[in-house]
Amino acid sequence: MSAVSDATDPTAVRWAEFLGERMQVLGFEANSDLARATGVPDSVISRWRTTGTTPSIGQLRRLQGALQMSLVELLVAAGHLSAEEARITSFTLPERLSRGTRDAISQDAVLDDDLKHLLEVQYDAMVAIAIARRPVEDAPGAARPDILSGSG
Repeated sequence: MSAVSDATDPTAVRWAEFLGERMQVLGFEANSDLARATGVPDSVISRWRTTGTTPSIGQLRRLQGALQMSLVELLVAAGHLSAEEARITSFTLPERLSRGTRDAISQDAVLDDDLKHLLEVQYDAMVAIAIARRPVEDAPGAARPDILSGSG
């Protein structure tokens, strides 16, 4: 998918709605708030929300911390990958995978809250990638794209 989409493209519309809702949930009241948090220009964020443009993979990398989502989740939300291609079924990590490490991060007395949050976001991204790289159970030996290098 091209980074620039037609405003009638359903993926672009979904991305614009998704981004607006995510910003609201996380307390970003204006595009400029998200711009400050990510380093992505305000004008680019405005374009995503109004003209049917979807972000590039590089731009999604800059958004993942502020939007509190893994890169894989954002690739799916922006329409660069389907959930099936990414091998994820939802944006929620299985509790059994995250409980021990999340507990260790949250209980570490040396880490401040910002660093704890950053570590949790990065951990979620690593788990999502590990899940995405798992072979599909119903298709043994099935080829899957290498989402880290962009080749497929």
